[in-house]
Amino acid sequence: QHLDNLAELYLYGNWISSISTDSFKSLKKLRILDLSRNYLENIPLHAFRSLETQIRSLKTEENPISCSCDSQELWEWLQEHQKLIEETGRRKLQCEHPPELR
Repeated sequence: QHLDNLAELYLYGNWISSISTDSFKSLKKLRILDLSRNYLENIPLHAFRSLETQIRSLKTEENPISCSCDSQELWEWLQEHQKLIEETGRRKLQCEHPPELR
């Protein structure tokens, strides 16, 4: 609400287990978002839609993502926006559940 000029948001390692689809909607100047090292099993794609035009860096690695048909759209969006995603080697965003998709 009062964070109109917020450009960088570092939420890594905060035990976050869910985010709302409108969590970042009012952050019109957000350029860097770090959600890594949390407990996000599902990341709603619509949470990122409002950031598409201004975001320059998005970190999501080391979250226990649950992969299903419901998450297909998110994975496609991440593929299309690879230049935004900062991940290195083993620490990249990957499926935690089900185990056969690790």
